[in-house]
Amino acid sequence: MPFRILRVALVLICSGLPVSGMDPSWKGKEVLLTRAGVMLEVPAGEKIAPRTSGVAKDLTFTVLKDKDGRILVESRRQRGWIAKGDAVLLDQAVTHFTNQLALHPDDSHAFTARGVALMSKKESDKGLADLNKAIELDPKATLAYYHRANLAYERMEYDKALEDYNTVIRNDPEFDWAYHVRGWIYYRRNDYDKALVDYEKAISLAPTETVFYRDRGNIAMMRKQYDQAVADFSKSIELDPKYSSPLLQRSRAWMLKKEYGKALADYKKAVELAPKDATASFYHAGLALFLAGCPEAKFRNGKKALEAAEKAYQLAKGPGEMSALAAAHAELGQFDKAIEWQTKAGDSAPVAFKDAYRNRLKMYQDQKPYRFE
Repeated sequence: MPFRILRVALVLICSGLPVSGMDPSWKGKEVLLTRAGVMLEVPAGEKIAPRTSGVAKDLTFTVLKDKDGRILVESRRQRGWIAKGDAVLLDQAVTHFTNQLALHPDDSHAFTARGVALMSKKESDKGLADLNKAIELDPKATLAYYHRANLAYERMEYDKALEDYNTVIRNDPEFDWAYHVRGWIYYRRNDYDKALVDYEKAISLAPTETVFYRDRGNIAMMRKQYDQAVADFSKSIELDPKYSSPLLQRSRAWMLKKEYGKALADYKKAVELAPKDATASFYHAGLALFLAGCPEAKFRNGKKALEAAEKAYQLAKGPGEMSALAAAHAELGQFDKAIEWQTKAGDSAPVAFKDAYRNRLKMYQDQKPYRFE
């Protein structure tokens, strides 16, 4: 009997049909909800703040657990258990929702979900068309507006993004991340008053969300309110000790307060926690510039600066990384190499920054090392 059961299972596997108990786990994968109104449930006593449960307010989730036909899912705003049948894997979503729309061509949720899935595949124009259709079918399709706003933001079409974020907030005044991303637009436009209002609103809605404090700290930095900046970055770190970004930002605040020992400690920790991809170059380059250019000699170390700069350059070969190499060589007294790297950095730098790169090049040509103020 066991042999016959095994033969049947092998036949099912080879035919592509599912075998009970043998479906691969969805843990760690991205999913989309197949319908509106899915209820996320959290076992009594489980702490999920800053996230909430209840009726789904988001569309895209990460699967944390997969057990007995149910999955524990999490988004930026929510967390809870749902039936596995209420979700579809992101890489299967386009086909799923295309089939669903063939049966129900007026399903706004399906158009929103397929649009998001298409954008994840870098088919943003097709995705945008689906989001537009979702909004046409349902003028209060909040998530369609939100994802369309995110796409406009990515394309630096800030006026379009603002219009859609405003609609999202009108439809859902408690959509904390909509306030936050709208605040990013105001921040990039140097409208710090409006950005601060949005960040503080987001904090009031989700007072345990680490990112919101980090970005309020950025406003304080721009206004040279360094004590307030340190307080916000510290709160962000307290909420998520493994979050590297506020550590990097707090190190800069310490530098501006001339508390270089604290700055160096934060830089080292930020590098340790930095993402394991090319974006980590930013962290290593910053550490290199600190070690090469700190005004207090006891914190400078040309050799370690060069090691950090070389790590940065291994990850990304942009003007910032080249400039870090130049500063490290200059601190070691190797001005020929400093001039070589700074020249390369200036050649590849954006036009708006070329003068700053030339000024530093002139410094090396005059046999002077880099020092930050």
